[in-house]
Amino acid sequence: MAVRSGSSSSHVTTRGQVVSKGSVRVRQWRGGLGPWRCVGRTSPSLHALAGGRGRPLFAIRPGAAGDISLKQGERSNEHVAWSEPRGGTYLPTAVAYAGALYSVTETGILSRFDAKTGSVTYKTRIDPAATAFTSSPWAYNGKVFFLSEEGQTFVVAAGETFQLLHVNELDDMALASPALAGDRLVLRTEHRLYSIRRSTPPPKS
Repeated sequence: MAVRSGSSSSHVTTRGQVVSKGSVRVRQWRGGLGPWRCVGRTSPSLHALAGGRGRPLFAIRPGAAGDISLKQGERSNEHVAWSEPRGGTYLPTAVAYAGALYSVTETGILSRFDAKTGSVTYKTRIDPAATAFTSSPWAYNGKVFFLSEEGQTFVVAAGETFQLLHVNELDDMALASPALAGDRLVLRTEHRLYSIRRSTPPPKS
């Protein structure tokens, strides 16, 4: 299954929770339960909350209630599974895929976090040519895709070892995050709108 990341003012989870972000708090509501709230400039990406460039990255367990903010010096608590004090990014939202969280900065530095523990598996520049990112990554079929502002899609193997597989060229400026629609990937560049799909089914795993 393909997955994508992206920012929004609210997000509905598969557990019937609504996560809504503000400038200094993120709140979550679920029928019959009071909201939880987490202080810090944050943006929801599933249950991973990134606070912006140089700000914290939080992994929140579902089902919390009340103020779940970390106290000074804490890295986790009953509801915050783990946190990375400077793990947040500015524009691209991280993508969760195959037990990991892939996060790229606007300057092309890629970090892979273990989704359960928050340990950093690797942190590296994607490529010398990968220097500007606005759109958020997506993942599919064992690969994670990063579209740069120059219209280059850097294809990285999902896994604990960094491996740049290849680079796809669109030859046009790209700022928008992609959309997944059924079996299609929709990409918008400065001058074109692309609808891409496989001509043959993916191999069975």
